[in-house]
Amino acid sequence: MRTGAASWTARWVAWMRALAEHLPADERLASDPAAQGFTWRGAARASARPWLGRALVALPPLRFNVLSLQLRTRAIDDAARLFAARGGRQIVLLGAGFDARATRLELDGARFFEVDHPATQAAKRARAGASPARYVAWDFEERPLSELPAALLREGHDPAAPTLTIWEGVTMYLSRHALDASVRAVRAYCAPGSELVFNYLDQRRLDRRVSGERLVVRWVGEPFRSGFAPEELAAWLQTRGFRLTSDRSYAELAAELLPRRRHRGHVDRRLALATTS
Repeated sequence: MRTGAASWTARWVAWMRALAEHLPADERLASDPAAQGFTWRGAARASARPWLGRALVALPPLRFNVLSLQLRTRAIDDAARLFAARGGRQIVLLGAGFDARATRLELDGARFFEVDHPATQAAKRARAGASPARYVAWDFEERPLSELPAALLREGHDPAAPTLTIWEGVTMYLSRHALDASVRAVRAYCAPGSELVFNYLDQRRLDRRVSGERLVVRWVGEPFRSGFAPEELAAWLQTRGFRLTSDRSYAELAAELLPRRRHRGHVDRRLALATTS
């Protein structure tokens, strides 16, 4: 991330969610009306024009990214709704970006805590207006994650109550040290019955030759740094106090959620759910 600037990839995600409003109804899995307000001005104007939005979302590279975002957003939304239906009332957005779940999901009685880089969080708060979320500014690569439980406590987090932690679009940008420290910090503030949901890249994707997407994120100063080998994830989580309960490729999610014509691809992106062990 460029010093003092909001995350480029967070703005990209907001644009992809804004463009999703122009998908056919059977491909539109999650609606985020606020997304347009968090992307670049030119992108916002483009996605606000129906004819242009439909043309953009029809382009194969953009359609693939929009659908990938729809898959992970819907799956995480479903995990949040199920957590709330079971009585959960605390949700931590770790690396929140321009996430709008605090207002979009309308989960009765839920308290949201948004943890993110100070520059990105400042840009969000400048545009978000009134929000029930409680904000915790955090630089994951610089500030000790061991201090996070105390920072959440100061904002009203109850360490004795179950918490759902949403770690969306973050893991691939962190170093292995930051990944380890983050999960250990999550476990430290989590009571029994807590859950962690996150998406990640298959490590084999990062071991291949450099892709166009990888070049772009490197160029904007937010390179891919880490992935997980799916067959090793359960053991990695277990040593950090979590039990892996679900680990699905986006291809599996597509087969469940999207029409058959959109089932291809998405094989090296995955979504995992873990509970406190």
